[in-house]
Order: sequence, then C-alpha cells, then structure tokens
Amino acid sequence: MLVDATTPSSCGALHPTARALLLSTLLNGARASLAQGRWEQCVRCCSVALTHALQHGDDAAAAKALYWRACGREAEGTRAGLTGATRDAGKASALAPADPLARQLAARTRRRADAATLREQRQCAAMFSGSQALYADAPDDGSREEGQQQKRVRDGAWTTRIKRFRAAAYLVIIARLLWQLHAVRMHALRARR
Repeated sequence: MLVDATTPSSCGALHPTARALLLSTLLNGARASLAQGRWEQCVRCCSVALTHALQHGDDAAAAKALYWRACGREAEGTRAGLTGATRDAGKASALAPADPLARQLAARTRRRADAATLREQRQCAAMFSGSQALYADAPDDGSREEGQQQKRVRDGAWTTRIKRFRAAAYLVIIARLLWQLHAVRMHALRARR
C-alpha cells in the first residue's frame, strides 16, 4: 500500500508503527535536506511531519518537527525566515520545556531576528538620508564581476558534491525505510498466526 505523505488524512488508517516510521522518515529527510543546504525542502518535510504529529497527538514528534523547521528557516537567513524560526522555536520549547536545545534555538533566533530588523532599519535610514548616494560603496573597477565569476566556479564544485551526497543519502533512507517496512509486515504476519 502506497501512502501519500503530503495528505495526513491518507495516513489515518496506518498502524502506529508505520505512522512512527513515516514521521521518522520525514524528520530524517528534513535533517538531511538541512545538511545539504536545501532549506525549502527541510521546511516542507517538517511541515508535513508537524501536520501528521498534531493530527495524532504526538507532542514529541511535533516538537521535533517544529525544532527542525525552525533550524531550516534560520538557515535561510532572511528576516521573514528568522521571524518564522523564532515562532517555531518558541512553540517547540513550549511543547518540550525540558529540552535545552529548543530554548537555545528560540533565544538565538530571537537575537538574530532582532539584529536583522535593526540592520534593515539602518539600511533604510542610510538609503534615504540625503547626504549619501544609494550605491556609494559599489566598486567601479570590475572586481565585482571577478568575484561573481569565482563564486560561480566555487558553487559549481559544491553543487557536484551535494548531488553525490544527496543521492547517497536518499539511498540510505530508502533502504532503511524498506527494511523497517519489511519488519512491520513480518511482525503483522507473525501476529496473525
């Protein structure tokens, strides 16, 4: 039986062990995506896992999903991402008050969000002050284009490494999922006898 993990209603009839396996796979996929720098994928996996966990009243899995989603949003580095990370980390620390990592993440994201807001306010103030030009600090000697070319070469090498790592990580996750599903089936067969 195939399960569409993006719709929690399709997982309502799952055995609790299979549901736990699904949550574990989604959260491990989110951690792998975060390690590979694919923050959007991490946030999506955590959102699906959070929906499943909340639907079935699994507070521990919900706290983990909120924690890893906050990590993904923090890694984005945008002000909106940091605001969302602060909100998710606060909810995670509320669900798991004994977890020091959730409290540390909440404090760190709050500091970073405040710093990003302050930096943005300063940039806007400098942009609209009449004494400075808008792009006064931009170099005109062509060094900007050279830096962008070096960045493209460096990013190409990292992209190749990330693709190889991603393929290996997916194979490991799929093998683990298949093995655990096999164990669940064998357990169900033994229970019937």
